[in-house]
Amino acid sequence: MRGLAIVSLLLAACSAAPTRELPGDLFADEGFGAPPPAIQQLDLFAASPAMQAFINGEVPKFIRTRGDSRGLYEAMRTSLRIDYDASTTRTAAETFAARSGNCLSLVILTSALARELGIPVRYQYVRNEQSWSRTGRLVLLNGHVNIALEPGQVAGKPRAFDPGIVIDFLPPSELRGQETVEIDEASVVAMYMNNRAVETMVTGDVDGAYWWARAALHKDPSFVAAYNTLGVIYRRHGDAALAERSFTLALQMEPDNAQLLSNMIGLLTGEARSDEAASFERRLASVQPIRPFEFLDAGYAAMAAGDPGSALILYRRELARQPYSPEVHYAIAVANARLGRDQEARKYLAQASTLATNVHDHDIYAAKLAKLEALHVN
Repeated sequence: MRGLAIVSLLLAACSAAPTRELPGDLFADEGFGAPPPAIQQLDLFAASPAMQAFINGEVPKFIRTRGDSRGLYEAMRTSLRIDYDASTTRTAAETFAARSGNCLSLVILTSALARELGIPVRYQYVRNEQSWSRTGRLVLLNGHVNIALEPGQVAGKPRAFDPGIVIDFLPPSELRGQETVEIDEASVVAMYMNNRAVETMVTGDVDGAYWWARAALHKDPSFVAAYNTLGVIYRRHGDAALAERSFTLALQMEPDNAQLLSNMIGLLTGEARSDEAASFERRLASVQPIRPFEFLDAGYAAMAAGDPGSALILYRRELARQPYSPEVHYAIAVANARLGRDQEARKYLAQASTLATNVHDHDIYAAKLAKLEALHVN
């Protein structure tokens, strides 16, 4: 974790968080060029002509038999079939055109369609659906959101056959165990902007990432994840004092936030402020005794030392903590292959492919599985 920056995707400030004023010394616009045009032209919920055609042509036949909210859900499920892709957070029109997106993209598209149909919605942040992933030197904590369509109305009263429905990528059986917090639309927009900041930073465009994080905080000054993202951006830009300012403000709101503590430790260590870093390390150890990917990285070290048996034990410990991580499943597949356990290797490769959160990774795992299957047949 030390030296790695940790940022959040899809995490919103609690709806009960007090409204905050943005401090005047938080931003440094002059050091980051011009804002990307996409920010200035942003309209998340705008309905494209293709969306309007779908609303006017496909949706009514489902609404006639299923009611408003259930009818919209059935129309989306049968006629759109949005695939999960975590690589990019999209606007409503982009998600509709691509037929893919992450959970926030699905929420934005559903909200836009519901708005055109006059169906009230509720946005929900799911507390118990968080997972870790990483790309390069960024460790990502991925949160989860969904949207609830309210029951359809007739003469001001709910339709008896239209109880409302939650739209989510998760199957209905998993929705029953969710712990949700209702959030407002400003938080949803801020979440989109924070996601775009992280995604832009991943491409190496630190200037563009700054403007997205800045926009997120102006939309929701209580959004802790955006302060964290801004701090990581400042650190990458070489602005240590501003990075510390961002992390400090966020820690005032969430003193036990492991992401913030880790990023502050990395910043202070890089500044050779070991005594100050040590105090944050003690706090982090109390809230997060085992860092994300600790067992996985130890397993990689064991593999590099030529000990796949020990690596497999460590990988399985990581799997117990992150059962839906494609990276962990892939590591287990590799260790099993090294040990000559081809059947187990194929099983975990197949699971890695299924769990992949974007098309690129899915194709890589699927290709490796096909190669292993071919070797087995031959």
